[in-house]
Amino acid sequence: MTYLEAMACGIPCVAPDDAVRREVIGEAGIFCDVTDDAAYAEALARALARNWGTVPRSRAERFPVTATVDHYAEVLRELIR
Repeated sequence: MTYLEAMACGIPCVAPDDAVRREVIGEAGIFCDVTDDAAYAEALARALARNWGTVPRSRAERFPVTATVDHYAEVLRELIR
């Protein structure tokens, strides 16, 4: 949800590089090894230096909040069973 909230506000994301985050963030962010301080700092600098335009907001719009909340609720119901 944090990534979606940021992107909905027009803010790009810097995140760990894994399949789930790539699916959500897509072209609206930069992926790196966030446990490597130098790589993380460099990715943050690149994100701040780039004009992202409407890319983050457009990406967030692919994941409507109600659909996302409903999906989380379904996952939780499955875990309870």
